[in-house]
Amino acid sequence: MLLIFVYEPSPDAAYLSILKLRDNVFFGKLVRNIHYWSANFLIVVVVLHLLRVYFTGAYHGPRRFNWVIGLGLLFCVLASNFTGYLLPWNQLSYWRSPS
Repeated sequence: MLLIFVYEPSPDAAYLSILKLRDNVFFGKLVRNIHYWSANFLIVVVVLHLLRVYFTGAYHGPRRFNWVIGLGLLFCVLASNFTGYLLPWNQLSYWRSPS
């Protein structure tokens, strides 16, 4: 929620707002790093949960539709992590974005 006050989601201002957050905002670098690591931790937790459900066979029986919903949520988390990774709109996102 703290990033919403500094980040500007436009291709012209995104990278400059990230630089402003990193250099000018008090504890801005810490907030950005917490955001980065918590997104990666979310991926790890979701994949570990998927593996637990798969190896315990909890997707059988009356919970089959929950498995489908869980896979949909997994893809939503992966997609949001990937798109959030490209939000600074720097050279990394320029070369990884589809043309």
